[in-house]
Amino acid sequence: LSMLGILASYPFTDALAPRLHNRLCFVGLGSFSMGRTRNDDSLMELGETCLLYFKKLAKLGSLNAIPVHAMLLAVKSPNRDTFENAIECCMQSSATHLKALANERYGLFLLENDDQPLAKKYLARACALYYEWGANGKS
Repeated sequence: LSMLGILASYPFTDALAPRLHNRLCFVGLGSFSMGRTRNDDSLMELGETCLLYFKKLAKLGSLNAIPVHAMLLAVKSPNRDTFENAIECCMQSSATHLKALANERYGLFLLENDDQPLAKKYLARACALYYEWGANGKS
């Protein structure tokens, strides 16, 4: 939680767009995840700010923003449709780490909702994608 606080205080403009993109992606994911778990409106607001950033970029046609926007929506409002859309968007991108993360988060969501057979499928796919990406510790 303290790391999100530190990252939230950074400006939402940055001369190095890739650095800003990565920071806002993971700050948004963490904010929505922890905001829902802790029922913390300030974290949800931070997540909304990140979501708006990617929504604008996606609307402008940024191919890199589309899978992140979909992932943020899925973590904000987790359900089968939002996760399946996020996975589809991530699969169309070349961002293996997002593909892995989308499958992992969906698998965990399915476990929480007592769908163990389908959860195993998505978690196994996440492990394979993490391995492909080089994140052997996650696989």
